[in-house]
Amino acid sequence: MGGNGSGGMEGQMMTMMPLGVLFAGYIYHYMNGVAFALIYILLFGSQRYYWGIVYALLFTELGMMVSLPLLMPGASIAALNMGGGVLLGSMLAHTALGYVLGFFSEHEVHGNGLIQEILAWSTQKG
Repeated sequence: MGGNGSGGMEGQMMTMMPLGVLFAGYIYHYMNGVAFALIYILLFGSQRYYWGIVYALLFTELGMMVSLPLLMPGASIAALNMGGGVLLGSMLAHTALGYVLGFFSEHEVHGNGLIQEILAWSTQKG
């Protein structure tokens, strides 16, 4: 199963899960992302945007590589036995997350960022 990056075990596991379990997993993953974002902002919010990428790759990818074999029977380090697409897709997604996180936190901390502008605009309208 897996090995060739064509879906493999993770695709089979996703289709076998009840919808409620899958939904709960997505909510859990989303909430982890929110927690990681808050931690990043508290620790590194004033840093340049590329530190968001470093943070995302270090903590999320390294965490996935180590925790997946512990939490999911049959998974190897970095989910390599599930196909290269799992690791590559995860790295790309977390790199994008880190960029967005770093970009917004840098712009929010150093002057009027997008969120501050939206809040100022909404209070002026109302």
